[in-house]
Amino acid sequence: MRKADVSMPARLIAAVKERVGTSGFEAYVRGGVERRMQREALDEVILANTREHGAVPQAMQDRATGADPYGAGARRGGGRGGAAGRAAEP
Repeated sequence: MRKADVSMPARLIAAVKERVGTSGFEAYVRGGVERRMQREALDEVILANTREHGAVPQAMQDRATGADPYGAGARRGGGRGGAAGRAAEP
């Protein structure tokens, strides 16, 4: 590993040290930078996919975020899930 000097506001340094202590500061900052880079890479993949295939339809977005009452495992027709719900379906 190589060292890098980074300037940050004193309030941010104090908040990180309060959360993880002085010895965990470097790992905490490194983890934050790694997560940021991962999110940016994912954003690039999403953008490329959107350019190639178009935007994800709103109905699919709603199901993925739980906004659709029939998404995330809910059953249409009033089923309750579990064995009882499966038995009641035609």
